[in-house]
Amino acid sequence: MSDGARTSRSAPKRRTDIPLLVAGLCTLTVSAYVFVDGSWDVQWLLALAAVVLGVGMLVASLRPRR
Repeated sequence: MSDGARTSRSAPKRRTDIPLLVAGLCTLTVSAYVFVDGSWDVQWLLALAAVVLGVGMLVASLRPRR
């Protein structure tokens, strides 16, 4: 069999499925909008989405590269 030699198999990289992520976020946004009976102003919803996206991009840029 094997003499204790290890094979150099690496685990496959897990990548984020961007279209699925966007679809999920849109679904959550619409469901939250319906849950509160549509009482939110769409401008505030877009502003909140922009802030969340900006913070996410900032955090991603500060992470160390591998």
